[in-house]
Amino acid sequence: MTQEMYYESEGRSYDTVVRSDLYISDEDIEKLCADMKAVALANCKNDIQRQSVKNVTKNVLLSWGILSETEDGRIHPTNAYVFLTGQDAFLSKIQCGMFKGNTRAVFVDKRDYGGPLWQQVEESFRFVLRNIRLGAKIEGVYRKDIYELPPDSIRELIINAVINCSFLQTSHVQVAIYDDRLEITSPGGLMPGVTVGRMKEGYSQIRNRALAHAFSYMNLIEGWGTGIPRLMQEMKEYGLSEPEFLDMEIALRINLYRSVNVEHGGAGERLNGSKKVPDSMEKMPDSAGDVPDKLKKVPDSARDVPDPSKESANNIKEMSYQQKIIYHAIAEKEEITSAEVSQLLGVKQRRARVILKDMVDSGIIRRIGAAGSTKYIL
Repeated sequence: MTQEMYYESEGRSYDTVVRSDLYISDEDIEKLCADMKAVALANCKNDIQRQSVKNVTKNVLLSWGILSETEDGRIHPTNAYVFLTGQDAFLSKIQCGMFKGNTRAVFVDKRDYGGPLWQQVEESFRFVLRNIRLGAKIEGVYRKDIYELPPDSIRELIINAVINCSFLQTSHVQVAIYDDRLEITSPGGLMPGVTVGRMKEGYSQIRNRALAHAFSYMNLIEGWGTGIPRLMQEMKEYGLSEPEFLDMEIALRINLYRSVNVEHGGAGERLNGSKKVPDSMEKMPDSAGDVPDKLKKVPDSARDVPDPSKESANNIKEMSYQQKIIYHAIAEKEEITSAEVSQLLGVKQRRARVILKDMVDSGIIRRIGAAGSTKYIL
């Protein structure tokens, strides 16, 4: 019997195994609760959803298996707590790579992301968006960016890879970009009773149940088992090939093949094929570049003054992950300091000030007060 099967036979999952070797304080628990709520708010799609986000408490973390209480009343973290707080980079990280051609022979870019699991997911997701092609079309006076692969599906696949990763293995979740495909590999393979056919129909078994509870609360997953059917539908709507699922027994690999679809900004037929990628389809730079000249011109009939509320909504949508966390923290507290942002994001205060300055310069937030007593408001 494997170690994973042993835990399953006891009705447990590896992420709920108690780490009695680690000590945590009430402050540590409160920080995780606050961080999770900030992430949940950042991932809300509307005000109604934001208003429904409740506080996470120690008792909630205990019920999810992120914490464990001994008979004498002592609180210990579990592996899920360790993964969520990013305390074990050896066990938990996502490896991202971009390769020349369709094999792993030549690296073009390579990144390893550690830290809290939700940050790993976001950074890996942004790595993919930076390295796949981005098209655009004009709707009225607004420019709409469209990636060659559906972003929501990419993000959900990375999340699913993490939630179903076997942390008992020495390998890690891998996200690889080739000329012809995006490849996401999760160590551990399919759970007992799960087949590729059943998975396409929405059947699922969660490998890391405590992490799944946490990710569900943080609005990173909407419903267990819904991701793959939605992926199948989105790929069809994009005019792309059906995703390829490879059950490798010790790992599950999913390939999204890159194809041409003019309406959805696809990358051409298979990128190693004969069709040339249109000039308007460019690889996304690290920072958003200028809109191509041919997209800047607005017809005379559409030269109305843009709706300010629409512009504000667009600004919020285009914020980075860290900026969204800050934005919703200010919306809840009415104001925030750089020291509080530093603690909220788990970064140095100097870095927090840089992020806040960018938000001020972009008109997302305002800075008030003199040096030494500076605060930031909406």
